[in-house]
Amino acid sequence: MKHVLLLVLLSNFNVFSQTNIAKEKWVNERLNSLTLNEKIGQLFIIRAYGKQDSLHIQNIERQIKEHFVGGLCFFQGDAEIQGKLTNYYQSISNTPLFISMDAEWSLGMRLKKDGFSYPKQMCLGAIRDNHLIFQMGQDIGNHLSRIGVNFNFAPVVDINSNPNNPVINERSFGEDKLNVTSKSYAFMLGLQSQNILSCAKHFPGHGDTDKDSHFDLPIINLSRQRLDSIELFPFKVLCEQNIPSIMVGHLLIPTLDSTTNISSSQSRKIVFDILRKEYHYKGLVVTDALEMKAVSKKYLPGELEVASLKAGNDVLLLSENIDSAIAKIKIAIANGELSIVEIEESVKRILNAKYDAHLSQRIEIENENLLKDINPKKSYALKDKLYRNAISLIKDNYVDVPIRNLEQNIVSISIGSEDINAFQKKLSKYTRVQNFNYSNFNGKDPSENSYIQSADLIIVSLHNLNYKVEKSYGLNKEEINFITQLSQKKKVILCVFGAPYVCAQFKYVSAIVLAYENNKMVQDITAELMFGSDPIHGVLPVNISGELKIGKSIKRPSLLRLGYTIPESEGMNSDSLINIALLAHQLIEEKAAPGCQILIAKNNKIIYDESFGNFTYDSSSLVNNNTLFDLASLTKIFASAPSLIKLSDEGKLDINDSISKYLPEFIGTNKQGLIIKDALLHQAKLLSWIPFYKSTLISPDTLNILNPKYYRDQYSDSFAIQVTPNLFLLNTYKDSIYNTILSSKLHDSLRYLYSDLFFYFVPKLVERITGMDFEKYIENNFYKPLGMNSTFYLPLEHGIDIKEIAPSENDTYFRHQEIQACVHDMGSAMCGGISGHAGLFSNAENLAILLQCYLNNGNYGGLEYFSNSIIKKFTSRDKLLNRRALIFDLPEELNSETAYVSNLAPKLTFGHTGFTGTCVWADPVNNIIYIFLSNRTYPNSTKNILHKQRYRVKIQDIIYKSMIN
Repeated sequence: MKHVLLLVLLSNFNVFSQTNIAKEKWVNERLNSLTLNEKIGQLFIIRAYGKQDSLHIQNIERQIKEHFVGGLCFFQGDAEIQGKLTNYYQSISNTPLFISMDAEWSLGMRLKKDGFSYPKQMCLGAIRDNHLIFQMGQDIGNHLSRIGVNFNFAPVVDINSNPNNPVINERSFGEDKLNVTSKSYAFMLGLQSQNILSCAKHFPGHGDTDKDSHFDLPIINLSRQRLDSIELFPFKVLCEQNIPSIMVGHLLIPTLDSTTNISSSQSRKIVFDILRKEYHYKGLVVTDALEMKAVSKKYLPGELEVASLKAGNDVLLLSENIDSAIAKIKIAIANGELSIVEIEESVKRILNAKYDAHLSQRIEIENENLLKDINPKKSYALKDKLYRNAISLIKDNYVDVPIRNLEQNIVSISIGSEDINAFQKKLSKYTRVQNFNYSNFNGKDPSENSYIQSADLIIVSLHNLNYKVEKSYGLNKEEINFITQLSQKKKVILCVFGAPYVCAQFKYVSAIVLAYENNKMVQDITAELMFGSDPIHGVLPVNISGELKIGKSIKRPSLLRLGYTIPESEGMNSDSLINIALLAHQLIEEKAAPGCQILIAKNNKIIYDESFGNFTYDSSSLVNNNTLFDLASLTKIFASAPSLIKLSDEGKLDINDSISKYLPEFIGTNKQGLIIKDALLHQAKLLSWIPFYKSTLISPDTLNILNPKYYRDQYSDSFAIQVTPNLFLLNTYKDSIYNTILSSKLHDSLRYLYSDLFFYFVPKLVERITGMDFEKYIENNFYKPLGMNSTFYLPLEHGIDIKEIAPSENDTYFRHQEIQACVHDMGSAMCGGISGHAGLFSNAENLAILLQCYLNNGNYGGLEYFSNSIIKKFTSRDKLLNRRALIFDLPEELNSETAYVSNLAPKLTFGHTGFTGTCVWADPVNNIIYIFLSNRTYPNSTKNILHKQRYRVKIQDIIYKSMIN
């Protein structure tokens, strides 16, 4: 074993030695081939733009050909143009060019139109897991490499200990030196894993300043002891870890150099004596931009560059006048003011860095798919994960976060946002929220508003903040007073989408959530975390007040509520899922259904939620995600199932008993011994269906005339069963339905035969056991506490506009009208629209909630609705016939070409299908939910192209094929 280990070590040493030999050979050959002019040119990185500006391009050409500049720093522009220009500029340069950018949060920092943006460093400073920072650095490295950039002026390692800092603030990882250092190191390693040179900036530390060095020279009056313990700490550590480059800031630090008005970037005591001698730093030393007014206004053209080289800098960044600078450098070398030896040492370090950035081999940037490649879905997935890990709860006096009780009155007020914003829209996905903007209350006492008077909880969100302390970070006095007044009277959760320092002004708010930034993604995620989609464990990265100190963090677990994200966040491929839309459009074209909703959730996250088509084939009413569909037999698992599962869990119902134990009307019938479990498994010998409605027609199956003996077109005490809004059934006929079932024959043998008949009695069974109306029972025990606010029997009675409900059929055989907002199933309609087998209306998002509760083994939103054991009991395959679970359907044990569930789905998957063109499937192995809702029965239910063409199964196939790995 020792011999093997020794061989491995020797082998690695051999590769390392060969690499070093090749590098040394390349560097020396390059250095020896350079003229003095070319060596001087290598010291410069000049400004460039990715724009088709002929004069600018000609100027860059001249600087490369005449002055042999060492590199370019790209700013604003177009990504594809930058890629083309990079190829061209590299092709005309004798020595490979540094192509650099300020990409602290990736290309979006400069390429605002085309580039991807990660969260800024203040937000990242709140994250506990530094491996995520490494992954981000790695991904930024991929973005940069793809566009030809090899040098990133990042990370910022300044410690932002001054809330008044006008230039660093959100660009810093925060105020904790260990946090700043460790995250900077992780970022550095990520970049370097992709052969991108990183750069620690702004040495010796720009964090404790209140001036912007772009305009003036900041003064830092701190002791050497303080500087060593705070500002210099991360630079010293990163020097020890061989960071490729360090940028020197323009700062006046009398403790380090007492020379009058000398900037750190021109101070040999600071650059050479500390970095080179004290810290033994071997990498590149880069000046901050020499065009910045902090230094440029103090020197004549060219003198600043000479002074910077004398201080010990290797790279001169963004010289204002390169012609004058080169002329002055030559004179300084000639008169001995600058050492040619030190110049050559700098050039050698530059060449070494270029080799490390793989510039010894020229790479052509391909523009095909460039924009897609620098904005990949995996980057959005990582960004999503970063925000979820960063959001911080730093105060919560009443344990209001995450919000558990969805039945309380909640008001949301946004300040700094003109319209109802993404945050408020997402809050409303979870429960009913009254949303306002500050403008609704401007100049008024908020307590006068009736919604606020009745509110149990108020969420105030701050948007479009800034880091200007003199302007209260973007709030005015009226807004501050408004929040103060509100929080003295009500429980207020303050959500801050921006500068955390603003929180110092709100000591009365009961809870504070920091989101750090203000964009749609972070607003969406913050709303999700407010309701418990994920754990909250971000850490406050700066000091705000005596109460809110650095490191403050209130951890909260996930409540297992559904969140929303992109497929890649949960290991699925967006490009594969695009095929679902193609199938949806195809099924509509083939008239398999006028419209549909399709939802996919994975790992408690909705990753696909789309609607297609119209209410009818000739309608202009588009189906959207809020459209309600008639669920048909899905009612069994969204109304009957939760009720029976809960009653069994509580010991109030034993499914091994006969139904006659609970419903005495079964006694004396051929169903007296019918076991509830057999009925739930569809093996109780019951008839599959009885067409009750035909008994109420004159000449059924021919004329289909409604018998006036049974029907009226207006409500009365005797005709009170509403079949449709303008059709009422004789009251006593409901008992006739029950009696018909009780007197119906039974099949001879025990076998699987799907039947609705037992489920007609489920509402009565629940009412007998609980003493509560069935509809109220499921609303109070499930729909309301779960937040299923769009799931109803009789939706019109719940205030739903008929325009929000898809019609199910143009009925020509029974009701002789378009069926919309009333149940399609004839038997359920004759029971007044409420039955255990049909009658429920909902949308896909609402159904996903209860399905996820099942997958969570009965837990959702911080409450246990069912025990783990009872969920397993009801969703596991029964061992007698191996066909179904209790109430739930399962895939057939053997795969087949005509399977109604994807053959790729695990056999533990449970769910149901419905006659109106619906299906839901929950996969406990992969934690996947698939929901398909449609009105395939419109205009005529006899055609079933949806089933014949297996569209629902084909969509489910796509889901499983989209799973990465």
